Amino acid sequence: MDAIALILLISFFQSPGTTQDINLCPDGPAKDRYLKVHGDFCYQFVVYRKYTHSEAKTDCELQGGSLVLVKTADIQNFVYQQLTTTYNDAYDRVWIGLNDLAQEDHYVWEDGTKLGFYSNWYQGEGPSSTTANHNFTHITRDCVVMDISPSVGGKWRESSCESSAALLVLSAREAHSYVCQYSIAPPSTTTMFPTAK
Repeated sequence: MDAIALILLISFFQSPGTTQDINLCPDGPAKDRYLKVHGDFCYQFVVYRKYTHSEAKTDCELQGGSLVLVKTADIQNFVYQQLTTTYNDAYDRVWIGLNDLAQEDHYVWEDGTKLGFYSNWYQGEGPSSTTANHNFTHITRDCVVMDISPSVGGKWRESSCESSAALLVLSAREAHSYVCQYSIAPPSTTTMFPTAK
């Protein structure tokens, strides 16, 4: 079997949800090496700059997406593997689209849905935290990051959204890389039903 036939055979059996064709992504994000397709979504890995939570959220929204919604183990594993393997960003914290800004300990995804059955909290983090300093630190940490450092392995941690206090006096800008998520663009009607010429 020649190489072209093999490629055609493989592409025939691939479902549209697993294809890596970034042309399925909407026009907002750049079609470059930082854009990946997985399942029914496109993911933009913004590992080349660091923003605060609100800046990252705004950047994703301006391009027609949201911060990544890590609602399943499959998405968690995909994002984690891309960050650590493809982009070699193994010592960072990355914003995801989960926060409890509106009500303490009630985590909500960027699309307005509540935290469901799947979560990946680091020990002592999240809504069920029982650590001694939880009440003190938790009220200033309303946004969630995926911590991809080797010692944490992609677990979620609570983080200050805009700035973090140092020594209770100084504050530093809380900026991290982030991942934007976009729905795959539906095929246009001209593609589905080409007009006769």
